[in-house]
Amino acid sequence: MTFEQVELELKKIFDKATAEGKNELVLVSKEFFEQMEVKPEYRDCIPMCCKVMKSNIKEGVDEVLYHTASWQSHTLKIKYKLPR
Repeated sequence: MTFEQVELELKKIFDKATAEGKNELVLVSKEFFEQMEVKPEYRDCIPMCCKVMKSNIKEGVDEVLYHTASWQSHTLKIKYKLPR
């Protein structure tokens, strides 16, 4: 999967949460992977999920709740403000 494909999956999650009337979304990288419609192997995708999640952080708007030194763990947790 490419970065762009994973980013599209994240956009779908943002759009769904916005349609449900949410004004924020707390997302953990493992949960992001589990919600994806199309998935490669787990061990191959988590680093990509983390890269996409990190690249979608809006400085001063979103909040990183947890990350490891590498930013590539299944426990990365970010609170995103909606709508995007």
